[in-house]
Amino acid sequence: MDQAMVNVNWCMSLLSGLASAGVTRVVISPGSRSTPLVIAADLHPALNCHVLVDERSAAFFALGMAKSLGLPVALVCTSGSAPANWYPAIIEASQSFVPLVLITADRPWELQSCGANQTIDQLKLFGDQVNSFHALPPAEASPTSQSRLHSLGRQLVTESLWPSAGPVHVNMPFREPLVPAQPGIDAVVPEVSIPQLPTVLLADQLLEFLGAAISGKRGLILCGPGIQDKGFAAEVARLATKLECPILADPLANLRCGRHDKTFVVSRYSLFLGDHNALDGPDWIIRFGAMPVSRALQNYLAKCDSQQFVVEHRGRWPDPLNQADQVLHASPVALCEQLCDLDLQPAHSSWFDLWLGHEIYCDRWLNSAGTGRPAEALLIQQLLSILPNYSLLFSGNSTAIRYLDCYAGRADKNLEITGNRGASGIDGNVSSFLGLAAAFTGKGKAVAFMGDLAFFHDMNGLAAAKGLNAVIIVNNNNGGGIFAQLAQKDLPGYGRYWRTPLDLDYADAARLHGLPYHKLEDVRRFDVVLKQALAEDGVSVVEVITEADRSTRLHQQLLATVSNRGSD
Repeated sequence: MDQAMVNVNWCMSLLSGLASAGVTRVVISPGSRSTPLVIAADLHPALNCHVLVDERSAAFFALGMAKSLGLPVALVCTSGSAPANWYPAIIEASQSFVPLVLITADRPWELQSCGANQTIDQLKLFGDQVNSFHALPPAEASPTSQSRLHSLGRQLVTESLWPSAGPVHVNMPFREPLVPAQPGIDAVVPEVSIPQLPTVLLADQLLEFLGAAISGKRGLILCGPGIQDKGFAAEVARLATKLECPILADPLANLRCGRHDKTFVVSRYSLFLGDHNALDGPDWIIRFGAMPVSRALQNYLAKCDSQQFVVEHRGRWPDPLNQADQVLHASPVALCEQLCDLDLQPAHSSWFDLWLGHEIYCDRWLNSAGTGRPAEALLIQQLLSILPNYSLLFSGNSTAIRYLDCYAGRADKNLEITGNRGASGIDGNVSSFLGLAAAFTGKGKAVAFMGDLAFFHDMNGLAAAKGLNAVIIVNNNNGGGIFAQLAQKDLPGYGRYWRTPLDLDYADAARLHGLPYHKLEDVRRFDVVLKQALAEDGVSVVEVITEADRSTRLHQQLLATVSNRGSD
């Protein structure tokens, strides 16, 4: 057998192992040295291939798709600087527990360290950002080696999921020739067996200690991003009901919307937690997921003299405030179930009533504020009202997620709200969203809400829009509007170094990719334009012009109004 076919069979063995463990999607960027991988992926009957020229965009697209599927997506690229373009997405995947299988093509050992073109040291290229790394030898025809490759494929999927989900990397050198004379090959559809992950239960002694610490006392349940356990919303709501304590739910915790019991869910805490005197500290705090985005909540927690427990079953230490009395190694749903089985007593009803009173006041104020609200408040309220049931909402970072946190209240509508909060970057937001949209199977619509800098940073990602059906809402406040809320706004070089206005016409970006485009300068017409965009085929871009300084001023006035309301 010629070397080219040996290469292809070698790749087919690995890909079949991946497919047998549940991998169905491969995202490919073109190149020469990766040809055997591309041929094998294209010929494999169980794999669906997506082609994106820009490696950085491809990696974020794969990340978004893996988030939606809950299973790893494979990435393939050629050698040299190509895989280095994956790095920002790999960091995000590592920090936000998203499984990816990174397959880099490489030159064989005899072309290393001798000046060969498009050749760099790719061994452990991504350092500690990956769960595992495997350096393969050049392809060989040995049945034993090919059997091990199939097994390695299954191993890679498991390593990408457990004990902490994240990316894994395999480096594959290939000798020439790369293109076989007859590339046809018989590939068998494998029997699929997805790795089953264990449930982590809290030890009985620690469970009894926790129960005694929270029973009958004033408590808070905090829920941040990254809680992926199915059934968590219902179980944490049951626990809050038993304890009669508030659930402070970050918008990405997916507790504010849905048909589960939201009686104890509080969503307006970012607006009223500046009023520390009116809200005494709790006796205990239990946090699920990552730290919520709210700075007001973080400041409040830093001043609380409470027993604090952080639930984390993936081996990380998620305690940026350095206040955790215990890190509880348990699966979130399982821990809620364990606690509900104990004989726990509720807190006095006045504890939750205090939080509920603030929540109701903020709801009423926002409903009556009219033009006294920031433009983003109206955008978000109308967006959540108009979005069809069972839709997907992707939030960009910076001001987008912060305004969403403040102004997205509770709703019975089933919405999945997500974002890239692992490293919280503005890079790759368009590509990540379109990857989510490509794998989205809900009855509603996939919609993104992001700032103009995030959109600008990833305009190459629009190349992935072909064949998809989604809406991208760009809140264009002409630069880094987040800095209007930070201390940098008072520095002499604020505009040049931080605000960085771009003064771009994003209609040209939409036109370049043949996408429907709407520009809106009067936010009061947002509902009309949004309904039109939701009805269009393809990926529509809605650019909304807002003023960062005005929004910041109105937002600060709102916070002052809430903080000064007293204890009524």
